[in-house]
Amino acid sequence: MRVVRLVIRAKLAAQTLGLAPRADVYVGCAGGWRYPGYLLRALGLCGLRRVEVREEDAVLTWAAVGYRSFLLRTRLVRAGGRVTAPVVVDRDPSTVPGARRARVTVSVDWFSGDARASGVVMPYFVHPALRDLERELPRLASSTSPFRVGFAGTINDEAYREAFVFPTLTRSDVFDEVLDRFRERIAFVPGAAGLGAVDVASTPIVLVAVRDPADTTSKHVLAGREYLSFLGRCAFFLAPPGYRMPLCHNLVEGMSVGAVPILDYGELLPEPLVDGVDCLAFSTRAELATAVERALAMDDEEIARLREGVRRYCAEHLSVESFARRLCPELERDPTVVVNAERETSALAAERRKGSIDGAAS
Repeated sequence: MRVVRLVIRAKLAAQTLGLAPRADVYVGCAGGWRYPGYLLRALGLCGLRRVEVREEDAVLTWAAVGYRSFLLRTRLVRAGGRVTAPVVVDRDPSTVPGARRARVTVSVDWFSGDARASGVVMPYFVHPALRDLERELPRLASSTSPFRVGFAGTINDEAYREAFVFPTLTRSDVFDEVLDRFRERIAFVPGAAGLGAVDVASTPIVLVAVRDPADTTSKHVLAGREYLSFLGRCAFFLAPPGYRMPLCHNLVEGMSVGAVPILDYGELLPEPLVDGVDCLAFSTRAELATAVERALAMDDEEIARLREGVRRYCAEHLSVESFARRLCPELERDPTVVVNAERETSALAAERRKGSIDGAAS
């Protein structure tokens, strides 16, 4: 951290001397949620490569864009300082004074149909801790699928049931049903070494899970490359809801390596997933059991078709490049970019749903 602080001070000194180039885009919300790196990458693909951020967001920006980009293409704005970039991206860009070529509003109302219809929806990406492995994803998407249905992540009844407020099955509901219906066909694997010992003929469902609900990737028994490699060897994977919201990193990470999700919230993605095209969908516990039975009985040709549908969906809707292709033409029209800020986004959706229930009741 001392090195980071020294670099920040050096950058500010250079800017005071007029040695820093003018920025292309000011991002005033770089510290507003966990995933600014993906938005900054998309802006870079739109030709806005030199970024201006608040001094207080310097450390987060460094983590998001990397040392080289931070050193060479990032300008820092002190508190009360003047923004120089012609394009402004912020939660409320109107608060940045001066003439600007474009003002882009960032909304966290990701689950609002109206916001999604009128804005440019930024996908929910893989966990930032796995971002360095993104170039390896095509290789980790195995051409063979020894495991028919898999899951790697957290199973914790209290955490995943109590905080969830959306009108879908909770993660606990999903696993209660799967364990109740398929317990004799499930292999519980404590780590990577145990995967090779799985008898996929008798136990085609493989669960690699921990109970620790902490929001960290370090708790998992399959970490990084091992985790993605396992998902890539699953024909299907259970994609139960996350802690506060239906969307979960497991979904995007599994799809990114070609595994077909089994889920009940496919309509909430930037473009809806379609049952039998790029997912197996369900709505009730009985339909979940049917979806798992479909996965277990499906032939190789049909699985290959679904996996190709997943790969196509990822390329068209879940990549930074596809997001940039939608964003770039809109920049001159002062668009709204709708992002998933997780806690804040979920709280907003819960508040709106409670209001609509209370309104109906009255």
